[in-house]
Amino acid sequence: MEFFKYKIFHKPNYLLNGSNYPFIITGESGCGKTSVVGIVHQSIPEWFEKNTNIILITRFLGTTVQTSSIFKTYSSIALQLFYNINLISRNFNHTIYVNYSKCQDTISIRDFIYEEINIINNLDPTKKIIIILDSLDQLAPSDYKTTDKWLLTNLATNVKLICSTLPDHGNIFDMINEIISRKYKEKMIEDIREFNRTLSTSNSVTLSPMYEDTKSFLNNQILDVKSLNGEESEFILKNWLISSHKQLTESQWNDLRIMFNKANLLPLFLKLIYDIIVHYRSYENFDDQLKNCLIIDDLILYMFKRMEKIHGSTIVRRSLSYMTVCKNEINGLALFLIGRLKGIHIKFHKNCIENKYLETFLQCRSIKIKYIVTAKF
Repeated sequence: MEFFKYKIFHKPNYLLNGSNYPFIITGESGCGKTSVVGIVHQSIPEWFEKNTNIILITRFLGTTVQTSSIFKTYSSIALQLFYNINLISRNFNHTIYVNYSKCQDTISIRDFIYEEINIINNLDPTKKIIIILDSLDQLAPSDYKTTDKWLLTNLATNVKLICSTLPDHGNIFDMINEIISRKYKEKMIEDIREFNRTLSTSNSVTLSPMYEDTKSFLNNQILDVKSLNGEESEFILKNWLISSHKQLTESQWNDLRIMFNKANLLPLFLKLIYDIIVHYRSYENFDDQLKNCLIIDDLILYMFKRMEKIHGSTIVRRSLSYMTVCKNEINGLALFLIGRLKGIHIKFHKNCIENKYLETFLQCRSIKIKYIVTAKF
């Protein structure tokens, strides 16, 4: 965690300066954008002075039904702002709630959020509002084309918007970049014209430096999360192993260093490597399949094959199929029941088997479980 604070998120100035444009965190899949967002969320109280009034709103998009589209996400944000208005005013604002219930599309809910922010600023001008939206690329595809309509850009200086997205998914990053650039140029032109009104014609300011300034501004509004190098990866891995009371032999480290020289060292890649090697003994050598895993997909396939070796291919594949069919999550007891009905023996920890409620679960034959069991895979 401390490594990410030092290495990646080195631009907290955005939260402290007067910029009211969105800040974008980008990088390829698995580079650690969500980790950076988590660190930002956790570190915000540290970055501001003590007793600073902060309303922090964070949404990890695509993780729940409520964050699957921008309208649902903005609806939940509007509701949270409404609760804060009630808290500040110490009164239930029925009129605001009625206006909230009338919002039926993205534009109306966006404008309602602007209205709520203005109300909060009038009630308490010292309040700072920080909105964090992780993984915009997880929104519904229909939201990509209307980014210019729902992106919050007309914000007060005490309101900050931090977003993360993939750089090449659905063109959403380029659209956000273009929107910020256009808004910034419009503001510059307006400021220059206003400034020129106070000067003589001979001393007027031209627009020629504007494009270089826009480029510099955009660079400061975007954080591109890069992959790690071999030295950094080894440092992180050693610390993770120490925290797990594990050590590797020099021979095992040499194998990993060879992999690090060839692989794209994204944080997710490193986490998968750790999850694999933490189970190795000091007398075991890494197999050739592991040594040839140089991308995230290879490591995931390796882990599935390893699971099949340990538990058997039948139980692993059936369990994954059942989890895919289930609309919501499926717990261990449900898998135990399914396996029993299908004639597959699933071995649980003895504490689970001795649970006095287990027999009740096994006697339950819900319609959903029956459907899953009889499904063909």
